[in-house]
Amino acid sequence: MELPRLDPPSESRPLWVKAHQLWQKNERYLAAEFFLAGFIFDIATLSRIDEWLTILQQGVFIFLALALLCIKTLNWEMPSTWPRLFHRAWGYQIEALHFVFGSLLSAFTLFYFKSSSIFVSFAFLLILLALLVANELQRFQRLELPFKWGLFVLCLVSFTSYVVPILLGFIGVTTFLISVTLTIGVVGLTFRWLVRRSPDPAMVKLLRKNVLLPTAAVTAFFVAAYLLNLVPPVPLSLKFVGIYHQVSRTGDGTYELQHENPWWRFWHTGDQDFRSLSGDKIYCYFRLFSPGGFKDEIRLHWLLKEPRSGWTTQDKIPLKVLGGRDEGYRGFGAKANFSPGQWRVQVETTEGREIGRIYFTVSPNTEVTEPLDRQFELEIQ
Repeated sequence: MELPRLDPPSESRPLWVKAHQLWQKNERYLAAEFFLAGFIFDIATLSRIDEWLTILQQGVFIFLALALLCIKTLNWEMPSTWPRLFHRAWGYQIEALHFVFGSLLSAFTLFYFKSSSIFVSFAFLLILLALLVANELQRFQRLELPFKWGLFVLCLVSFTSYVVPILLGFIGVTTFLISVTLTIGVVGLTFRWLVRRSPDPAMVKLLRKNVLLPTAAVTAFFVAAYLLNLVPPVPLSLKFVGIYHQVSRTGDGTYELQHENPWWRFWHTGDQDFRSLSGDKIYCYFRLFSPGGFKDEIRLHWLLKEPRSGWTTQDKIPLKVLGGRDEGYRGFGAKANFSPGQWRVQVETTEGREIGRIYFTVSPNTEVTEPLDRQFELEIQ
């Protein structure tokens, strides 16, 4: 009579056996874990958006994602003559694809978050989280290839939409159209290569469904979002903005900012509770990051909240900006004609794409009547 086979106690099993069993036990969660690992990797390693090492790393990841997608689309099997090490790694190609997508999408989410007000950035972040959840749902897994190609196009158009302005030194409709054209061109050339590898009519029809339709859908979404000013204006990002009674530039290149804001109101930047006297001007000071070699124009959009019509435009002040400083390009605009009420200033591109905003309230100063009677705090930037 043959005795039943007993597994050795867990304490005596080799470490690699325990790791393998743990891997098998949690295999269904591995895709999400690798996606999350890509997020963590990018948060830990991401630096300035215009650093060539950052651009190169993301370019390599874009290429890896494209290569893995092509392999999966063609259902290509590795030749048996290839080294054994390659065959072992072959089983983890899906996890590698999730890691690459996680790294790329996390980087672009961070860039979008920095390059716009929270109202726009939060919407893009929600879209990204929705994609992460959808990627694990069975309904989307049945559409695995179209979904993965859609993610790739999302990554590619996000990549080109900030690299092109860095290379050309300005941002606008022209750079956006170039980035979209490059995205369509890359996917189009890849589609032609896939068709040559599998010219069967049924396979060509399947390729159109899996590759071209997701590309058209994502591209249409980006174009529509751009026309609605929902796409954050990467690579620009607002590092600081505040409201002041006086802003002046000194001989050594620093800026002197004067405000009445008491120390305990630490959540205000400058005079967001602006108490005005006759002859006052409202100064909006900002620091805007832009890549090295960048030379373009932005504008300060001043709006007043009217009781009946809501937020209405009061002024738009154009300003030239130059790139390259880690702390951001420093500048300011002043408004002399204003009335009491709730205000906001939006820092925008010339197309009206919002980079950031600040809210403040204007009210008459009832404590003093002469400008010289006030005491200002001095801030140096």
